[in-house]
Amino acid sequence: MQRQIIRIAVAGMCLLSSLFAVSKGEGIDGGRQRRSVDSVILKVRKQFAPDPRLTLFHVTSHVENSHVVLEGFVESQQARAAVLQAVRRMAKSPVVDKVVVVPDATLRGKTKGIVRVSVGNLRAEPEHSSELVSQVLMGMVLELLHYHDGWFLVHAPDRYIGWIESSSIVQGDNVFEEEWLKSKRLIVTSLFSVIRSRMDVASEPVSDAVTGCLLRARGEASNGWVPVALPDGREGYILEADVMSYETWKETRVPTPESILGTAKMFMGVPYLWGGTSSKGFDCSGFTKTVFALQGIELPRDAGQQYEVGAAVDPGAHLENLRKGDLLFFGRKGKHGAPDTVVHVAIYDDSSRYIHCAGMVQENSFDSSRSDFNAYRLRTFLGARRILFR
Repeated sequence: MQRQIIRIAVAGMCLLSSLFAVSKGEGIDGGRQRRSVDSVILKVRKQFAPDPRLTLFHVTSHVENSHVVLEGFVESQQARAAVLQAVRRMAKSPVVDKVVVVPDATLRGKTKGIVRVSVGNLRAEPEHSSELVSQVLMGMVLELLHYHDGWFLVHAPDRYIGWIESSSIVQGDNVFEEEWLKSKRLIVTSLFSVIRSRMDVASEPVSDAVTGCLLRARGEASNGWVPVALPDGREGYILEADVMSYETWKETRVPTPESILGTAKMFMGVPYLWGGTSSKGFDCSGFTKTVFALQGIELPRDAGQQYEVGAAVDPGAHLENLRKGDLLFFGRKGKHGAPDTVVHVAIYDDSSRYIHCAGMVQENSFDSSRSDFNAYRLRTFLGARRILFR
């Protein structure tokens, strides 16, 4: 059987994947060598990128003209050198290096991006049909790693990696970022708002905005409106009641169980959206992350990552040890030393009740006598973590 070359797209790069025929000795050796190479790559990846959601290490191999070709992206020269050295040490064929260290030199120093839309979508691959992995809000600064066909591979502020459409951001350099961060900014505090072209609710919209969006103030409030500029320079007016000074907002964040739950309940009824982290739609961990962020506490993006922060809490036989604001986790207990599998997270309220995003933001209970009792959640409850210690 003749060797076939299949062209596949992986994370924005066109990579060649070889299928080796098992009817020839050369094909068998090639297949074995590639499997060995891939095993070595995986070992190095675990060293430099133990959590691939946060650190980019995407290296693949294929055999071409009796050479082992390595290509992909890594975030440091050390990672690149380590994977090349490890593969060259074991490979029977010469190794060709096509591994790129990001940020990509083709960005020419413009490695910062500021989100210019109310909610920017981060996807697993550079196409609209790809999985939504997370979201970023207007005014957030992203680290640009690589550009491909109208999409940027980026680090979000929480280090999460994803692809964002280039039209969703404004690209610039470090000076551009510094100017934005030093400007007098406002934070949107209402669930939803609209930036208008004039100080009139009937005037043409410039953009929508959601809780947590950042804008630049252009002047003082007048007649209930504040003149603002968006990160891309568009100008308009927003209702004074919908924003506050970002500096004042940061200074007044004093997270308490009551403030956490008050923020959480502000989102009651917001629909579930896989990958969502905004008031347009949440997934379970996007909801908890956003609630705590709005009270000045940064949590990791995913439920499994959140399971590793704070302090473990023994809930007690009757949940008597739980406190308001504790994070509750659900999933499957690990067996034979394997880690637990976390699939859901919620925020504890009181009296066996908790608030979470499942279908929509809602409250449920561990108490079987209540109408909002959820037997499935009780059955899959793993444990709790305490974030607030006051």
